[in-house]
Amino acid sequence: MRPTLRNLAMAGLGLAALALPALAQDKPKDIKIGITTFLSGPAAVFGEPSKAAAEMIAESLNKKGGIGGVPVTLSFVDEGAGGEALVSNYRRLVQDEKVDATFASISSGSCNQLVPLAEDLKMLNFMWDCGAASILEAKKYRYNFRTQANATPEMLAVLVYLLKTKPNFKTIAVVNQDYAWGRESWEIFSTALKQMKPDVQVVAELFPKFGAPDYSTEVKGLLLGGVVGGGPAEQAGLKKGDVIVEIAGQTIANIYDYTYALDVLKIGQPAKVVYMREGKSNETTLTPSARR
Repeated sequence: MRPTLRNLAMAGLGLAALALPALAQDKPKDIKIGITTFLSGPAAVFGEPSKAAAEMIAESLNKKGGIGGVPVTLSFVDEGAGGEALVSNYRRLVQDEKVDATFASISSGSCNQLVPLAEDLKMLNFMWDCGAASILEAKKYRYNFRTQANATPEMLAVLVYLLKTKPNFKTIAVVNQDYAWGRESWEIFSTALKQMKPDVQVVAELFPKFGAPDYSTEVKGLLLGGVVGGGPAEQAGLKKGDVIVEIAGQTIANIYDYTYALDVLKIGQPAKVVYMREGKSNETTLTPSARR
């Protein structure tokens, strides 16, 4: 029977003198750790560095003799492969490869699948990311532990910062990814916002698909960073902070739409502009000049 990681840690720290003889006697070949992370898809941009960091830590540990004199070996599972493959590969780690512990996962969606499974399999699991608060706080587990903060303090910190740096804001919109963390973090933020600044109007709640590379379906408009004094925009009554959503009947979703819409306008020809200001839709007429 392989000694538990708890015994190994106690031996490594010198806190269990009585366990040392047993550890030496039953010392395994290695300590096997299974790790889930994104190795494919858009989230691999932080999943691959996480894998590299884990490998660096294991290499450093092993150069120092491992844990309690036992080397550490790592096995990785790709969260980007999808839910069904993730669950199957996690079972393989536990039941076939006989890992001693797992670190799962990055995504809160992955954790919602694997945390109950780890509990059923009686596998020691560290939720090394998993920011959604409800994963751990809503239930009590014996085999699952979280090693970092969750969405509650993270969202409250953002709200407190916003209230401190821009206390007079009147409207707010959210664009969060459509999965456990994205939904829960907004619920935490908006609930606290209603208590701390109840007069703020939520003008949009948008949840694009997790990993979506383009938000143009959800986000419409171009934020004006400023207007030229005496220019057509100022003459039309537009101000810094306005959001242009339509020019001459063309929807504006990004800078490319905005540039094209202006390019096709004729100098001196008035064009209707639809814009948002403080959460309300407004219209004005803009007449391009040669100065643009």
